[in-house]
Amino acid sequence: MPYSSPGLYASGDNSSQWTRPKIRLTPISLPKFSGDRRGYWRWKAEWESIQAQAEPTGSRECKKLHLLDSISESVKSELRLLHCRDANDIFRELENCYADKAQTAEEIVLELQS
Repeated sequence: MPYSSPGLYASGDNSSQWTRPKIRLTPISLPKFSGDRRGYWRWKAEWESIQAQAEPTGSRECKKLHLLDSISESVKSELRLLHCRDANDIFRELENCYADKAQTAEEIVLELQS
C-alpha cells in the first residue's frame, strides 16, 4: 500500500501523482548603477554578492548580460560598454571612470564647502 499523507496527492485522487507545490518566490533584482561616483563601490559589492547567489556557475556570458542590465543606459552609452568583451572589461572601464576614491572625496569636500 502506498504511503499517503495529506497534501501529497491530489484531493480525492488515490493515484501516485504528486500535486504541484505552490511556492511563490519574489524575484531578486540586481542593483542598478546610475553613474553616481559616490555609490560605485557600494553598488559593486552589492552587485557581486547578489550575482554570486543568482548565477553560481559563473557563466561569463550570463555575468556580462546581467552586468549590462544593471547599468544605466547613459553610463553604457558614455563608456561604450556594449563593445566590451566580458564583465571584467566592463568593470575595468567602470573603475577607470568611477572608482577613484580620492576624486570622490574631493567632490564631497567641495560640496561641503559650498
